[in-house]
Amino acid sequence: MTRAIDNSERGRVRDSLALVFSLFKGEGILTSHLKDYGESNVTYTEERLNELNVLMQFDLNSTQGGVKIHSSADPEIIEAAERLHNKGLISQKDGGYLTNLGVECAEKVQTLYAVLS
Repeated sequence: MTRAIDNSERGRVRDSLALVFSLFKGEGILTSHLKDYGESNVTYTEERLNELNVLMQFDLNSTQGGVKIHSSADPEIIEAAERLHNKGLISQKDGGYLTNLGVECAEKVQTLYAVLS
């Protein structure tokens, strides 16, 4: 089933993509930059996808909800959490809480996911 996207939703998607891409582009993470909605050849590396997946785990409805990445988790997820911590998005290298920047990024990532789902 195909769903029509109105202009306001298209604008939210564009803003979300632009913010997420601009945050990660500064780290040399993107292979190219966002050209225009629907005209991008941007691809994510497995490392970036793992980082986005970690951000998806945070409950944005409560500031009391953190995430704990256990030592038995997949090494790729552990490394993703460490990278997010080094970038200042989460408070601990094994999860913890979102920082202010992390909240902003997680909101955009989760909004983008919801729109695309």
